[in-house]
Formats: sequence, C-alpha cells, structure tokens
Amino acid sequence: MVPHLESAACLDVMVAKRFVSAAEIQTGKEMLVKIVSMLFGLIRANSDVRVFEETPSYTVWKGQKGQQQEYE
Repeated sequence: MVPHLESAACLDVMVAKRFVSAAEIQTGKEMLVKIVSMLFGLIRANSDVRVFEETPSYTVWKGQKGQQQEYE
C-alpha cells in the first residue's frame, strides 16, 4: 500500500466523477509531491543504514624538497 499514490488517485477519481475540475486538484497534487519529498528526506536523514560520502583527505605538495601537508 502506497498512501501518497492512493491520495493522488483519490484526487483523480474526484475529477473522473466530475466533482471538481482537473485544474482544482493541481494544488493538491503539488502539495502531495512536497509532502512526500519532505518525508523521504526525513527518512533518509534519520536512517541508521543511510549511505553518505566520507570527507576526502587531500595531500598537497609544498616547497622545493617535496614537503607534504594533508588537508581535510
């Protein structure tokens, strides 16, 4: 069961039954997209198994004799 798709489908049914026009449900569908995007963002941010990139370490050579210094 996918609630956000069901919500969008309910809006489509309202248009099919001619309770409202397609233009009237556009705002509702735009709100659904924003809400679902926000919820998926929260899930990703709070997941224990989330994937992220570690900060790379860079080596920069300085000086004439090859002195090196690491930066993060």
